[in-house]
Amino acid sequence: MAQAFKIAGGSTVGSDHLNVPKNSHDAFNWKVFPGGVIIGVVCDGLGDPHVTIASEFGARLGSLIIPEVLYQAAMSVGLAQANHADVLHPDNPMWEKAKQNIISQYRNIILTMTMSGGSFSEIALGYFMHTTVGVIITPQITVFFHIGDGVVIVNDDVNVLGPFPNNQPPCVAQALLSEKPIPFQIPIIMPTAELDHFLIGTDGVGNLLEDGLVMPNGKPLGSIDQFWSDKALKNADFIRRRLVLANQRIAKIDRESVQQAIKAGNANLARIVKGKSLLNDDTTILVGVRTRGE
Repeated sequence: MAQAFKIAGGSTVGSDHLNVPKNSHDAFNWKVFPGGVIIGVVCDGLGDPHVTIASEFGARLGSLIIPEVLYQAAMSVGLAQANHADVLHPDNPMWEKAKQNIISQYRNIILTMTMSGGSFSEIALGYFMHTTVGVIITPQITVFFHIGDGVVIVNDDVNVLGPFPNNQPPCVAQALLSEKPIPFQIPIIMPTAELDHFLIGTDGVGNLLEDGLVMPNGKPLGSIDQFWSDKALKNADFIRRRLVLANQRIAKIDRESVQQAIKAGNANLARIVKGKSLLNDDTTILVGVRTRGE
């Protein structure tokens, strides 16, 4: 099972963040565990300008912690058994157990950070708020899960998660500051034998779902399926490079301003303008494709 799916990923900073400038708030990670279990996640740090300090910290931390915690939680309730389909069922308490473990780890880190200054709530809001979209693949069953917004594509079937009211998606770390239930959502559970390919992505992927998109350089971007093509899986940097190309802003001379500058005899009136990129938000993709012949 460890070689049954090829996995690849990539990310780029959104043009809105490049203009500020800011780091990317996204992160992704995947791991192959014993028994051929694959767990992958993409995390998107929430960027509230009033409270955010560095939500990319929480996104990166979450991308590392969540796969490990989910695997251990699933193992504790029978994932290693030959017939383990019920272990990942949405009603299994494993999901709540895993969430509480994640929250506990976040809480311990925040308490340590408060020793250097800042209140618990300031640090939680400033560093730890992020959405999560993920997948667990076992030899029997595949589950797609999320807390917050994003995109899941399964065998060409597109599922857009969100949007949420006031553009405020839930995230696991909100449970640090509120008793409001924030459960893992399980939109898709299916036999692994029926899974050919998948894509999980942050909400920025929604900008890539239209057909006929043209990159700022004038060339066609291509359809979303390019990200799980053979080329994407053979070249480890393909996904990131395509996202960067989609995000370029080409500088051009504004001809009208040049004409005005000529008439006025004032070269300072001539302007250079930048075209609009396709990705104003940070965009992160993780894909998997069944190895042909498996």
